[in-house]
Amino acid sequence: QWYQRRVRGSIDLDKWTWIQLRTMQTGGNTNAKAFFSANGCNTNDSVQKYNSRAARLYTKKLENLASDAQYRLGERLHLDSGPRSPEVKEADFFADMLSQSPAAAPQVQAAPQVQAAPQVQA
Repeated sequence: QWYQRRVRGSIDLDKWTWIQLRTMQTGGNTNAKAFFSANGCNTNDSVQKYNSRAARLYTKKLENLASDAQYRLGERLHLDSGPRSPEVKEADFFADMLSQSPAAAPQVQAAPQVQAAPQVQA
């Protein structure tokens, strides 16, 4: 049942409530999978899974977590705690080249000088 509410909610993206946002922030697939597994629900059958005792417990847990987050944060969007995705820094070729020691940096050699062919007078 909680799954059906989320599917319906995702249809109207412009109508999220704060408690729905908090539910998504405190829930997530990884947390759900871990919770279902810890509560003995290891089936891949979605009907069976989302009508299980574990689903009812998870729904209640999410309601409590979302309410707590909403109480603490009000209308501040981001949660202050919890795991964060590691920040991936994009490689900067030029900065990397400048930070290398001169011995490690590739040596650029000047192009050989080409002399003009002598002109022949007729």
